Amino acid sequence: MMNRCRSGPEELLEIYDGDDTFAIAFFPDGEPEHLVSGGSAKTVRRWQAKDGREVARRSMKSGGTICDVAVSPDGNWILSGGNFGVAAWNATTHAKVIQFDWPYEKCVWAIDVSPDSTRFATASLDRTVCIWSIPAGEQLLGPLTHEDAVASVRYSPRGDRIATATVKCHSVRVYDSHDGGLLCNIVVADLSLSSTPFTWSLNGQLFFVSGGKIQCFDASTGAVLQQWNIPCSSSFSSIALSSTGSFIACSLDRSISFWDTSTRNRIGPIIAHSHTVNSLALSPKDAFLASGGYDKKITLRDLRAILPRHYFSFDESSTQTPLLQISEALLEPWIRQEWTNAENVLAGEMTRLSRPINEALACRSLIRAYLRQWTEAYDDAEESLRIHPTAIGHIARAISLIGKGDRRVALRQFDLVFRDCEAHEIRSILLIKAILYFVAGKQDKAISRIRDLVATADDDMKYCCHQLLGNMYLQQGDCVQAIQSLEFVQDPASSQSSSFLNMVTLWTEKLTTLGDEASEAKKYDEAISRYTVALSLDPSQPISLLIKRSKARAQKKLWVDALEDGKKAINLDGSCPWGYEAKHAALIGLQRYDEAMEAFNSMLSAMENSPDQGVRQLRETYVSPAQVEAAVDTIVQGVCKICPLVLIDVGTGRLCDVPERIRIFKSEPPFKALVSSMTRELDHACILRAVAKYFQYVMLSHVWQGREPSFQNVSSVESVQNLDSSPLNDKLRNFSEVVREEGYRWAWSDTCCIDKTSVTGWGHSLSLMYRWYAESAATLVYLACVSSPSSPGDLTRSIWMTRAWTLLELLAPKVIRFYDCEWKPYLNDTRANHKDSPEIIQELATAIQVSPETITAFRPDDLRVREKLRLASTRNATVEEDVAYSLIGIFKSDIQPNYGEGDAALGHLLEEIVTRSGEVTVLSWTGRSSRYNSCLPATFAVYGQTPYAPPPIDDGEVETQVATLKSTLPEAQAMLVYDRIARLPPARFANRRIYLPCIVFAVKRLVAHDSGSGEENQYRGRVSVIGNVTFQTSETLPLEEPRKYVIVHPWISDLRDRAEDAAWVESPDSEVSESDSENEACPDSSPTFFLDEVPPAPMDDYIRALRLIVRLRRPFHALLLQQQPGGGYKCVAAEHEIVVQGLERQIVSARDIRAELVEIL
Repeated sequence: MMNRCRSGPEELLEIYDGDDTFAIAFFPDGEPEHLVSGGSAKTVRRWQAKDGREVARRSMKSGGTICDVAVSPDGNWILSGGNFGVAAWNATTHAKVIQFDWPYEKCVWAIDVSPDSTRFATASLDRTVCIWSIPAGEQLLGPLTHEDAVASVRYSPRGDRIATATVKCHSVRVYDSHDGGLLCNIVVADLSLSSTPFTWSLNGQLFFVSGGKIQCFDASTGAVLQQWNIPCSSSFSSIALSSTGSFIACSLDRSISFWDTSTRNRIGPIIAHSHTVNSLALSPKDAFLASGGYDKKITLRDLRAILPRHYFSFDESSTQTPLLQISEALLEPWIRQEWTNAENVLAGEMTRLSRPINEALACRSLIRAYLRQWTEAYDDAEESLRIHPTAIGHIARAISLIGKGDRRVALRQFDLVFRDCEAHEIRSILLIKAILYFVAGKQDKAISRIRDLVATADDDMKYCCHQLLGNMYLQQGDCVQAIQSLEFVQDPASSQSSSFLNMVTLWTEKLTTLGDEASEAKKYDEAISRYTVALSLDPSQPISLLIKRSKARAQKKLWVDALEDGKKAINLDGSCPWGYEAKHAALIGLQRYDEAMEAFNSMLSAMENSPDQGVRQLRETYVSPAQVEAAVDTIVQGVCKICPLVLIDVGTGRLCDVPERIRIFKSEPPFKALVSSMTRELDHACILRAVAKYFQYVMLSHVWQGREPSFQNVSSVESVQNLDSSPLNDKLRNFSEVVREEGYRWAWSDTCCIDKTSVTGWGHSLSLMYRWYAESAATLVYLACVSSPSSPGDLTRSIWMTRAWTLLELLAPKVIRFYDCEWKPYLNDTRANHKDSPEIIQELATAIQVSPETITAFRPDDLRVREKLRLASTRNATVEEDVAYSLIGIFKSDIQPNYGEGDAALGHLLEEIVTRSGEVTVLSWTGRSSRYNSCLPATFAVYGQTPYAPPPIDDGEVETQVATLKSTLPEAQAMLVYDRIARLPPARFANRRIYLPCIVFAVKRLVAHDSGSGEENQYRGRVSVIGNVTFQTSETLPLEEPRKYVIVHPWISDLRDRAEDAAWVESPDSEVSESDSENEACPDSSPTFFLDEVPPAPMDDYIRALRLIVRLRRPFHALLLQQQPGGGYKCVAAEHEIVVQGLERQIVSARDIRAELVEIL
């Protein structure tokens, strides 16, 4: 009983068996296709697949419920197994040849026949597997005992092994089918009680359906080769593999699905059943799928109607004669396009007269046409037609005429083909004629003819037509139309003809070119599409296409797809470097840097071992990850040298020294990205940018408020985040959080990032403090005393503006941001840099009396020494020495901090300033002297005073006085004065003594002086050349002691004017080195000419000397020195500046001027 119906495009045949079907098996190759079934009816039945008709000549009763059926590969035997035991029949006569009761306790659940059809294997629920002979039924092997009921047994394709499956033990065993030796035991999940839960592939692998997966195992090792998820099944699951191994049919409870074994994707529709599917089987050529179950019927489906064509490796048989018959001997060189060899083979056949001579001549004409021997091809075609006209003869002549250039005649002659052709050849001939139209230049007409053929052609003809259309469109450059045609034939694996392979090559080359052009134009989607279509043709050399597509996908950031292409290229040829290169690029995009480095090293290794010398030479243009890492190490060391010794990792709150920060860097993506992505050259600038970005840090500027969290406090709890809650701890935590929110990794606070128990580390930190702030990514200033919301003026009124260290913390950073007590931006100014805020910078500039530019773009050399000291004079510190130490960077000083030295810290700083630059304006002050040197003050506060500046004198007045001097001071005397002063060496220090170049005036008489103000320590002295000078000192002078006093003029640079600078002579033993002059050049000691000024005209030495003496006669601020008994002088500290109003009398002789280097204690 049967019923045929249609459901959509699939052809469905249902055979009503009348009972539940438990097993189905197809006969081997043969026409028509037959299948057998068995089940609860206790009878094996044989059916014809084409129409469902039962064809058994006699009933094949088994004597019990049938659990499994099998047909021998030679088609001679039909076997069944069940609760009755085993039965076998002759497949031709259906006579029973074997019937024996099962010698064991439980029924036979599965049965299979060996590939040589001489033996069969049984699996039973009594935990045994046995092998028997055909047709005698003798036991040859076994029983092979298992731990549980055996649900399935299957022979391997070669018959040397059998595989068995047990349900509860979840295992599959592989045995030697000759001696029963256990070869492999594979553990799988949730095997169903089915006779076909697994199947062998042609290459001896095992496919399983279990646990919601299809898995492929190596039957020798048990290793999983591939697996993919499918809809989970908790009951019966069966599996069948196509004859080509290209797809799997899988039943899951009440549905059947199909899966591509290469892509692991589901193909075709899911077929639903009303009842559980117990068994399924594929016909030998995969055309039909048979399934059976509890619905009491067998369902057959024509798979060609529901699956893509390329999954079927067979062609329908035909009784029609082809246009051209080729022998097997000739076919091989024809396929390979070895035309000369083909012609030789054909010549032998013609000699032996193994084929009609006219057909042989037509065939040779075609071969010679391939060889471009057009005249010879034409002669063969003419002779073939003379002997006996055939369609292939006319075709050969038309082709040769095309080759000879006579296209019009060729098309006219081709019509004769229809006179000598068979009816079934007409479509093929029309197709060939369309090709000739195309070759003859009538391309549109050719395409139109083929499209007309497509409309009425069968599937095979449509397939050929679309191939030709694609070729024609490609030659016309119409890729869109070509791809549309290609979609119909996108898997050419079913054809192995040379013409087809040529077509694949042509299409591949054209599509590759189009993809390359799209890539060059940065149309990457189009390029990917072109490469994908080319790859779908399954070209013989797909590696370059895969690499090109990988690169295009990488440009679109389709990293996973790009990686897959790279891997495929490597799998095809592991010795090709460029697959590794594509893989490396994709892994970089996926930020899988360790794998990327491995891929790149593999690429380099492949290049080094390449047989191609060009590739080996190309290796020299690449750098290895090891080389990059070495370069990174060098730059990291350099960058870290200018970073603070200890920083806070704001992510973890831990304190990290330089080695720890480097360790962290090398474990994180930025480092790995740098090393893995630099391939062609060492880009040191790129490395520096990446390293500097990673190690950039943010500094905290604030005012200490008590017991701030120290280095030891944070170290003891391991993290800033673990500190107890308190205002000062919270300040540090809030600072770290702000830094983290702004995207930085490292932060520095003077509270916890300096180990003050280490004298060396502490001193080193203080020396580098300015540089650390200058090199910071940003400095955050926390104004604890500024309430929120803040108002203009709050900043300049804050305590922060009075502290010594905050001067450099204001000037040094390139980026600075101010925050109020609640960590909100000052004045709610959300700029990234408050140095870009005109309002805030003007407030600061007004407060410290400098230009806004001085704050926004400060450089230590931009301000004069005296101006820097003035800025410092307004600051104070809890520790006396800190005022001096805070200026180390501003003065580019090398002094070493030494807490406990008191005002000597200031002395060391000023000594270095004088020694480096010769700058003596630091000696212009009034107040108390330092214990370090009497010329130096005890405190910075004195530099808040404005030093005396003599009244200006214009050039006209100078010229007038020069003219007067000319009449009183001879040239020789003037030159002596000039030379004495010009040759004075610069000031220098040694052993806390200053050697000061001065013009010295002796104090001839010193007496107490009462100015009437009532102030003490007022004196008047009679000074040679100068006259009377009055002054007030800080201490009482011992007038009764025979001490020698002098008034000195140390401001030698003031005696020069612009016109004299070019000729000013320095002493050859000057101790101011070139480097020192560059480090702290004295602004008053270098001539400056602006671009719009005209340099002064040269002058003679006499005039130059007179101009100097004129300046010497002007008022100046003098120092009072007291000669000491042991030698040298001591500077007498004055309460007010000692201002000398000028020389009292004219200089008439060089003896009036005494210039010397004075030693001051």
